[in-house]
Amino acid sequence: MRIPIHTALTFCWAHTTAPRSDPAAPSASTLRSPPTSRGDFSRPLVDSKQPPLDAFRSKVFQGYAAYGPHLYVPSGTSYDTSGGVVNSQVASIEMNTGKIVQGPTH
Repeated sequence: MRIPIHTALTFCWAHTTAPRSDPAAPSASTLRSPPTSRGDFSRPLVDSKQPPLDAFRSKVFQGYAAYGPHLYVPSGTSYDTSGGVVNSQVASIEMNTGKIVQGPTH
């Protein structure tokens, strides 16, 4: 699954709750804005896989916000779903390397 990243700031929320260990988990792609504004997502500029969520309290990917070279990835479930446990976290990922630069790592 490709998720478009446009030129400046983009928000996209996940359409899946697949854990990152699942090979079908989403990946993020950067596409040129003019074609994507017309609904053409066929020519990605960058295609990177969602990083592992192993170090996160929850393995549920909630989407992303892209800004500059970073992808900000929230994960977690609702308070009710988690049994009253706060498990929401956000990580900053360097899109050039795919590595988590800020957030849970262990």
